[in-house]
Amino acid sequence: MLAAALYAFAASAAPEAAVPQPSLNEPMISTATKVSGAASKLARIWPGYWPRNQNFVLHAPGQGALLIGHGPAPPGFRALPSDRLPRELQGRAFYHQGPLKGVEMLFVIDYPVGANRTAILMTQREGLSSTIGVMLHEQFHGFQSSAFKNRGTQEFVSPKAIADRAAFAATADTERVLLTAALASGDKRSSKALLHQYLALRGQRTAMLPESVRKTERGLERTEGTAEFAQIMGQEAVFGGGEAAIKAMLIEALRSQLASHQGQYMTVWFRNRSYSVGAAMTYLLDRLGTKNWRSRVQAGAALDTLLAERVEFDQVKDTAALADAARLHFGYEERLARLRPSIAAAEKAEIKSVDEFYALAPYRVIFELEGPIVNGGGAPKMGFSTRVMAHISPQQLALPSPELVNVTHSAMTLTARNRPFLSDTSAKNQRYTTLLPSAPAVNGKTALAPGEHVLERADLRAEGFELRIDAPVTIHVDEGQMIVRMKRAAQAQP
Repeated sequence: MLAAALYAFAASAAPEAAVPQPSLNEPMISTATKVSGAASKLARIWPGYWPRNQNFVLHAPGQGALLIGHGPAPPGFRALPSDRLPRELQGRAFYHQGPLKGVEMLFVIDYPVGANRTAILMTQREGLSSTIGVMLHEQFHGFQSSAFKNRGTQEFVSPKAIADRAAFAATADTERVLLTAALASGDKRSSKALLHQYLALRGQRTAMLPESVRKTERGLERTEGTAEFAQIMGQEAVFGGGEAAIKAMLIEALRSQLASHQGQYMTVWFRNRSYSVGAAMTYLLDRLGTKNWRSRVQAGAALDTLLAERVEFDQVKDTAALADAARLHFGYEERLARLRPSIAAAEKAEIKSVDEFYALAPYRVIFELEGPIVNGGGAPKMGFSTRVMAHISPQQLALPSPELVNVTHSAMTLTARNRPFLSDTSAKNQRYTTLLPSAPAVNGKTALAPGEHVLERADLRAEGFELRIDAPVTIHVDEGQMIVRMKRAAQAQP
């Protein structure tokens, strides 16, 4: 990913004992210096989110990793001499030469860096802002896992819940225009009036939704929106620019053309939209001086509910008239006419069933973990990087073109790159399906005969796909598919 080597090695009388010396112009040092220099401002974004002594790891796959933190160097890391480092990193920088074992994903929220210590690990990207932005966003999700009550959000929205997709999208987009205007307004009275129109229009739209769908929308705004807020505030803390820069980033996000996003309608208009809308509402709660808003959000309060309280929306007498006025004055009809053809075309192309997913490639490898999850234990860890996802059902998530998927369990690791992937937890056995052009090699053999095979270990490989299981498995080979089954209680073989 990085065009140049990240570290140069100093000459030494004993080369085998040489300590890697950082090149101060290289991306990892620049990123670490920027983030460390903003530590005090980052700590003020949300108490507990980014402590002043926050540990973080910057990772360059195949080259090395830089840990910034306090305490002794974890296994495999070596302290870097302070005289070769910027002031912000002195006494806190540790380097690991070569690949980090088991790190496949773009980021790891709780990467272990010693006894009872973890760090946010981020793979260094080509752009400094992109690396820092993703790290700040994902660290907030790590914070949410312990600080936010009722964080889990059911993301599946039935297509039957939206009677008119184009009208729903045009209304939601008009709401984003109103939020943009409220952010841009320099007048408190005008901003309050715009927020009244936003809340009236939003209320009219969501009143037609089932309660479960309203809960999904609010849940995504509360989780992804606040994380996006933390990212934007953090980027200003790192790169500067003040309120103007914060508003510019929020407005840019609100103006993104959701209709041009690839993916399932429900994903685009619920998950994708929640980032910008939730971030804008969070920012407004803060700048309007809402009392105890952070603790209330952590306890489960919806952002739009808190915003309505703060701007005294309950004092509005005719919300229907206000919503109608918002549609009239902020371009709803024009937006509806523009969106209807593209949304209709996208609906025809989206994946709505498992059979439509299977049609993406001729061969499927199904890994099945047998046995139920008891009290939350025994669940595999799954991470992925993708631009497009489709919730086929509440328990079935399809990734038509993921950049990377990684699933790990006590005795197995599955990695898929640029291969269609389906996660299915609808039955007692969890199933993970990867689509391939043809059958993978198994333990070095190019093909297994049809039928059932019992193996002590299994290593499946194809271009863009690896499945390694260090435990007994049963493999059933049939035309067009291979099912690999492993008992949940299986442990890695010594």
